[in-house]
Parts: sequence; structure tokens; C-alpha cells
Amino acid sequence: MIPFTCSKCHKEKVKIHGQICVSCQIEKIEKHSPPKDASNEELISYYTEQRVLIGCRECGARDFAYEAGIKIENFLKYFVMFIQCKCGESYMDLLEVREMRLQDVGIEESE
Repeated sequence: MIPFTCSKCHKEKVKIHGQICVSCQIEKIEKHSPPKDASNEELISYYTEQRVLIGCRECGARDFAYEAGIKIENFLKYFVMFIQCKCGESYMDLLEVREMRLQDVGIEESE
């Protein structure tokens, strides 16, 4: 059987035809990082995809359970992810901290 290679770079071996390798996936995520005015959903989606590619801190596995969300405190938004891996490791990742905007509390900025 002929081994499959990455459909983007055609260098790295992959398990399934048409799949892209981890290097290309990471490059894709880094190129598409969310802008400063990204919505909360876009940020959570970006960091979730990034963390799945990176894998568990302890064992590197990519199939772990997680919860991602936002904690608001003192006009700051903390984007966090709670991870529980099958290796037994449980931890919280602080993904990003942003200042709240007026739109976040329902106030439109005037020009």
C-alpha cells in the first residue's frame, strides 16, 4: 500500500487520503489568528482548534475532554479552557485576557 502524504505540503505522511499534516494545520491556525475585534465565539473557536492540535500538556494526546468559556471580572474577559485527559491530567489553560468593550455591555460607541 502506498503511504498517503499531506494534501497541502506533500511531504509529511498522514493516515487518511486528503488529510493535512500537523505542521500544516498549525501553520493554518497561526495564519488565521483572530483580529483584535473578533467576537467571543471566534476567539473560543480559534483557541479550541489550537489546543486540540497541541494536545495534552502531559502526554500529548489530542483526544481529551474540555470546556471552554469566558470569565468576566473587573471589566476584563478571561478566555479559559478546562482540560481533562484520559492520562489523568486535569488543568486549566488561560487562553487570552481582553478588556471589555462598550459593545460587550450593550452600549454603542458614538463617533
